[in-house]
Parts: sequence; C-alpha cells; structure tokens
Amino acid sequence: MQRRLYVCRFLERVAVLTRAGERERHFLDLLYFSTGTFFRIGYGDQVPTGWARLLVGLEAFCNFLLGLAFIAQLAPAAWQHLARLSLHNQLEGFIRSRN
Repeated sequence: MQRRLYVCRFLERVAVLTRAGERERHFLDLLYFSTGTFFRIGYGDQVPTGWARLLVGLEAFCNFLLGLAFIAQLAPAAWQHLARLSLHNQLEGFIRSRN
C-alpha cells in the first residue's frame, strides 16, 4: 500500500502541460509528446514539468544512442561496399588497358 502511495506521489510530480497550462491526462496526448521528443520534432505545444524533464532528457539521449548504433552498424557495410566497387573499377581499368 505504501509503495502505491509513493508511486502516485511520484506520478503527480511528473506532468506534461499544454500551452494553456492544463495537465495532459490522456494516453494518446502523452504518446504524441513522447513521439515528438523521440523524433526530435518538438512542436512546443506541450511542456514537461517536474521529473518529466528528466524522463524527456533520458528519452532524447536514448534516441541519440540509437542513432549512433545505427550509424556504427551501417558505416562498415557502406565502407566495404565502396572498397569493393573501387577495386572492381580498378580491375576493369587494368583489363581494358591490357587489351
């Protein structure tokens, strides 16, 4: 029972406010805010307050790390492809020069 009370008090401090200063209470509105944060859109029509600022910062940082991981996986494959293409072009040029 005490844990539930603690969680409720924590959630009261985590809020997303609209421009009018009203607290967002619907899941879809909060999902909209989270999506805007994750994809770095940030329309500015909602503002995190209290502990929500920390959570929003963590979400943005996780998105940054996800982008780095994607680039880290993509870059070596692209580099290998370019190296093969360059070698292929060099071999074709060598064969043409011999004929």
